[in-house]
Parts: sequence; C-alpha cells; structure tokens
Amino acid sequence: MRDHSIRFRSELFDYKGEIPEDANAGNRFYGRDVAEFLAKGLNTPSWNMGFIDEDWGWMTSGKFTDGKFIEIAIYNLSSDGTPGQNGTNEWGLWVRAFEKCKWLLIFSRSTEIECPADLVAALDKLLREAGINAVEWHERTHDAA
Repeated sequence: MRDHSIRFRSELFDYKGEIPEDANAGNRFYGRDVAEFLAKGLNTPSWNMGFIDEDWGWMTSGKFTDGKFIEIAIYNLSSDGTPGQNGTNEWGLWVRAFEKCKWLLIFSRSTEIECPADLVAALDKLLREAGINAVEWHERTHDAA
C-alpha cells in the first residue's frame, strides 16, 4: 500500500467553534487540533513531526532520521466521506511517504514510497489509545492536496 487513508468520527476535536479568519489562507477549515494531536503523538527522536495550515486544510508532516518524510493531510469530511463539508465530527487522514532520489545525476526530486509499517502502526495505536476507531477510507478524493 503506497498511501494509507483512514477516516473516523470523534468528538475529541472541534468542528463547531469559531475558526480564525486568517486560518488556511482565509478558507477557514477545522482540523488544527487534529493536526496538533497527530504531530505531538507521533513525534519521537526518529520522527521530527510538526503541523501547518494549508489553503485546503491542515497537514501534519515529519522527517525521519533516515531522510524519508511523511505528510498527513487532514480533512473535515461530509457524512458521505467526501472532503469539503465543514462542521461534522467526521475526519479523514491521507498519509503519504516520500524520499529524495537523484534525478538527471545532479538534481534530486521527491518520490512517493510505501508508507512505513511502523508509522502506520504508531498512527493506529495513537488513535486507538484516544478511543478512536478508524476505518479504511475508500471514498477519498485528493484533488485538494
């Protein structure tokens, strides 16, 4: 599995409160607390994790000590599992991993790789320990990311 996409419902994260006007380049998406939860929960000496707002939503990202890096796109979903509907307690995570590869001998570029099994296991454990039952997310669309 190249990417790892899951969805879950949870009342742990805000989906009703006020969103600052400048969040997400003015597009104002929920998910900051999800991104922060993931970044803190997955941060280890081997994985340097952080989070940022994007114009399409929120992202947790990290770099491994071996040079690989990951991105976890966070979506506040509609009840049917599609992105774009703010204000539900349904969340989607799209996890992708990359590594830098040589290109044309002197350049490098990022290439998507399989999600590391230890990262997937750590993410699943973090969610389970928070009482979150995540399931595979089949209906995803990644046009925004």
